[in-house]
Amino acid sequence: MKKYILLILINIPLILSAQGRITNENFIGSWKMIGFNEYGEEKLTGIKWTFNSTSIDVHFETEKIASFNYIISQYTCDDSQYDDTDYHLKLTDLNDGYIECYVVLGFNSIEDELSLSLQSYDNPNPTLFKKDCTLDSDNDGYNDCEDRNNAVNNTTITSNFTEDKG
Repeated sequence: MKKYILLILINIPLILSAQGRITNENFIGSWKMIGFNEYGEEKLTGIKWTFNSTSIDVHFETEKIASFNYIISQYTCDDSQYDDTDYHLKLTDLNDGYIECYVVLGFNSIEDELSLSLQSYDNPNPTLFKKDCTLDSDNDGYNDCEDRNNAVNNTTITSNFTEDKG
């Protein structure tokens, strides 16, 4: 399964094309962080990011461990340079003002699951999430994965993902 996910991430530039803008609405809902065990099998880490229109609550299991404001744009977070190929996610901790920055590698729909991949400015390994499909964050009568047509089919991006060879 790990090879399958990594193959998808490496091929994101080939799979996705620039059709639209990434906005906060693409992120709204709860996203469960994915890790891999020693056999390369997917496992949930217990960490969940819950996005609303302007902020994120981060939970470990049932305990809230952090809250952030966030901005999604084509400007880099560290030097505010315009990036015409990638979208950036800037998180600002509501408690101490600490800033974390990510490149949005893409949204993907695999086997009726919506996934999100981000790459931290500080870590070359992508961070992977699966959308929590049990929620209806926008209260439209469809669960968040049924809403994936709005997030994936109407807004996809190309990323300049490069693998760090160490």
